[in-house]
Amino acid sequence: MRNVQRVIPPLLIPHRSYDVGANRRGAREHAGARMSAIVVIVVLVLVVMGAAAFIAWPIVRGDRIPDATLTPEQLERQRVEEDLERALAAIKEIAFDHASGHLSDADFTQLDSDERARAVALMRERDLLAAPPSSAQNGPLTPHQTPSH
Repeated sequence: MRNVQRVIPPLLIPHRSYDVGANRRGAREHAGARMSAIVVIVVLVLVVMGAAAFIAWPIVRGDRIPDATLTPEQLERQRVEEDLERALAAIKEIAFDHASGHLSDADFTQLDSDERARAVALMRERDLLAAPPSSAQNGPLTPHQTPSH
């Protein structure tokens, strides 16, 4: 075999390492490098996702930047309208949960009456805020009174 190796130029003989330990160390180092690259990628993905969530959170929550041109009265009316919309949506959700069997009759009765009372109070508050200033001086209307024009 030594004669064959002398005849074939050294570039044509495939390189073989006869040090088996060197191959194992090289494989471990390669696997370690691959693992650290994966860790770096995972950390970068998590950082990017965290930044995206931080930026998108106000949009997802529905926060609005108050309009600087609105008067305090208009801002209060807007707040009452938004609260009323949420109360009406909660009433629908409570009814749906009861119909689908997620709420007992007793829980439904309690939650529904509380939310309806809140919605009625918000409607009254909205009406008071929308009333012209002259009728607001007379005080709030009772259910048996009619507005005087």
